[in-house]
Amino acid sequence: MFRFLFLFVFVLLSGLSCISASPEPRQDPLIDKIIHAAEEQPIDRELLLQKMIEADVVYLGEKHDNRYHHRMQSALIKRMISKGKKPVIGFEFFYQHQTSDLLQYVFGSKSPFQKKEPSPQEQEKKLRKQLGWQDRTNEEWEFYFNFIRFAKSHQLTVFGADLPDSLVKRMSRSGMDALTPVETRLLQPTGFEDPIYQKLMDSKFTASHCGWNPPELSEKLYAVWVARNDAMAQAIHAMLNEERQGPVVFIVGGGHVEHNMGIYERVAHLNPGVKQINLGFTEIFIDPAPLARYMERPTIDGRTFLPAHEYFWFTQRVDYDNPCEKFKMK
Repeated sequence: MFRFLFLFVFVLLSGLSCISASPEPRQDPLIDKIIHAAEEQPIDRELLLQKMIEADVVYLGEKHDNRYHHRMQSALIKRMISKGKKPVIGFEFFYQHQTSDLLQYVFGSKSPFQKKEPSPQEQEKKLRKQLGWQDRTNEEWEFYFNFIRFAKSHQLTVFGADLPDSLVKRMSRSGMDALTPVETRLLQPTGFEDPIYQKLMDSKFTASHCGWNPPELSEKLYAVWVARNDAMAQAIHAMLNEERQGPVVFIVGGGHVEHNMGIYERVAHLNPGVKQINLGFTEIFIDPAPLARYMERPTIDGRTFLPAHEYFWFTQRVDYDNPCEKFKMK
């Protein structure tokens, strides 16, 4: 039961869901609008692009299985290139130790022991195997390989940022106290703590569990959540110290930077004065809702948080199923 619920909450919070069948789309006036949350007003795309180019870090918060989000991310990166910038592209969906595989694909030459240069198809197949993506759908693979292919054609630095999946599974199933010294060496704590953020995440875990969230489950979920956010913040921090010709663009599930918390606040802790932009590609709600609903500022223990993102780019949903419906009493 615990294993199922752990996977369920990360599906909802990180967007790690299966690719859904295309729904009958609901028309909504917010779709394709970009809203500056501080003013609750639309912002021109070119103005937003200029702000992104001038930033140190740009978060492109996504729902991982939403094809619209990936198309827009790709378009933004291409526009940065057209402006003479060479962004560094980071991924939540790849692990830090896979960075060398990514960079070898982007920059590497063939082995001196190879008689001929592998074909593009052979290189892609090899990379997919190295990254452990053989069992994912072709559509999922293409969502992210599209960025890597583009990085290769424009010689852009790329990096993976998350902890290894095997370590995440160990933490979630056995708990942090069960980790061996070898495993704990893989963790990368930032030293940043925010008790109120933990309460906020506890409320999100509860909502994602459709109202069910015992304390022992929530503690484990939060410990893993923080460990992953710390690791990704440390990866971004490391790339910020490299010589760059553009911002670090980080492709990540929107939940990891909501309310300018999570990764966002940890990067700020590690890099005082860093200029960050939190752009969230946001699916419209299942049912029609006014803009104010999306801009809600949760309050916990007298502290009011910012809206989920600094800039919202509204998109169509990939499905209209309410996962909690099946748990309602008949």
